[in-house]
Amino acid sequence: MRRRGAQPVLLNTGQLVENPVSYGSGLAPRIGDVWLEEVTSIWYRRLFPTVMPDGMEQRWRDWGQQEFSQAGLALLDSLDLPSIDAPWKTRRAALKGLQLARAAEIGGFTVPPYVITSDAGAAQHFVNEICGGDAVVKVLGRPVVKDGHNWSNFFTEPTGPLSPGDLDGLKYAPCIFQKRIDAVREFRVTLVDGQVFAGSFDRSGLDAADYRKADPYSLPHRAEALDDATSAACREMAGAFGLRYAAIDLLEDKHGNLFFLELNPVGQWLWMEELTGLPIADAMADALCRTADSSAVRDPASG
Repeated sequence: MRRRGAQPVLLNTGQLVENPVSYGSGLAPRIGDVWLEEVTSIWYRRLFPTVMPDGMEQRWRDWGQQEFSQAGLALLDSLDLPSIDAPWKTRRAALKGLQLARAAEIGGFTVPPYVITSDAGAAQHFVNEICGGDAVVKVLGRPVVKDGHNWSNFFTEPTGPLSPGDLDGLKYAPCIFQKRIDAVREFRVTLVDGQVFAGSFDRSGLDAADYRKADPYSLPHRAEALDDATSAACREMAGAFGLRYAAIDLLEDKHGNLFFLELNPVGQWLWMEELTGLPIADAMADALCRTADSSAVRDPASG
């Protein structure tokens, strides 16, 4: 972005206690020392809860984070600037149940059979009868649980055949159960303003159902040229949620069939660029440096 003449500024929403938010009648909008009237575009990379002082009661901690979220999001959205992508868009796009429903309507790839349920009987029937005991289980939301300063991750895991005793906790938290795909390759398709950047890695030496349990830099990666139908399907998925940026995960079986896994509205991309040479950073910089009146800002579904 600096090579393009822009002056990028990083704002950490976790640090708003130290960077006050101010705007209103006759008051120039400001966060910390950033005067927002000078901003021309916004990348909502991650929105962290504002960190409150140690020792603050939890009820007031939660309330303060709520108030900062309300003040900050209203301010940024009121600027009416090109953005990648507005939080209300990414929140909707992150709904995995909605993603799967939309993907099933789009040609170009297949959605593996799935059920989203908090009912043990429904899960057991689907896994054992529909999938023959060969399924995986996934979380619906962010795959982390925080306990104080400790974090636990929930990865996609194989289920094996299920018995009622395996599902005692399901009634407290619904999950996605999905037929397991015997995949030989996994694709990460990154879209920026309709541009498609596809990379893949070989799963043949990967024991885990979820590649995030391995070091991605240890897996053989390569750039890919998707066929027109798959590229169009990926653009249509991003366009269905109004996204300028999206990262879509696909699996390929030994017959060359492609299966849709999920769409990540704020997914990672740097590792894929580093391992394949795909020019995603350039595409992101171009997108962010476009001004509000630029004709180059396109609908992601337009191609």
